Amino acid sequence: MIKRMNQVFKKRYAPLNSIFSASVIKYLMGCMPVKENAKYGFSNGVYTIVSPKGTQRVYVQLKANQLQANNIKRNDTIGPVVFEELLLQGDSGVINTSVYKFSKPSFDIDFLSIPLKFRPAVSTLPNQLTSNINGAVYIGRREDVYFLKRKNDLFGGFSSSIDHYGFSFGIFTGLGSTAINPWVTNNAINMEYDGAVVPIGITGLFAVNNIAFGIASGIDHLLSKDRNVWIYKGKPWIGLSVALNLN
Repeated sequence: MIKRMNQVFKKRYAPLNSIFSASVIKYLMGCMPVKENAKYGFSNGVYTIVSPKGTQRVYVQLKANQLQANNIKRNDTIGPVVFEELLLQGDSGVINTSVYKFSKPSFDIDFLSIPLKFRPAVSTLPNQLTSNINGAVYIGRREDVYFLKRKNDLFGGFSSSIDHYGFSFGIFTGLGSTAINPWVTNNAINMEYDGAVVPIGITGLFAVNNIAFGIASGIDHLLSKDRNVWIYKGKPWIGLSVALNLN
């Protein structure tokens, strides 16, 4: 019966399928509910989908445990709808797996912390690894990618899952601290204190679900009067960045 319905469907809608005029995907998620509440969770919106049928731009709507995707034309209007059900039940005794990739770009604003900074050797001081308190505001472009997987088993059932990854690149600035003493001023001062700095730099972030971390590079601008004798003035550093989303 299913094969007969598929034959009728293909014969009737073959021209539309050939140009991806529209697609509605029914994706039963089994006992695993689709995430809708988090900003970077899989939710309603416009995505680029990569599937066995090719690459399309679609508008995704989530209804309970069902995913429906309508193809979007170049003028960003939802075109005529062609219904297609992704049946994973293959021949008896055969395990069939389908993977669909959904991606979505966005503007990213994060609170950024750099817990570790590596400063190359300067003057008489060797390489330094510091862990001063700091915080920054990060602005960049983000790309979120979701891999939806369905796999049937030998007993007629199936399992499903969603893997989420994010990639972001941008700039940051904020406020932090650094140790000021005779060693980092070539003995120009004879006291020790924590100086306030304004870091400015770039970072690339990689996110797995709600955790984002990456590598940052920047320059610290010392705010105290000893800025001109500070040996790290204008010297770049490399650090570990950890981000918390604000928008």
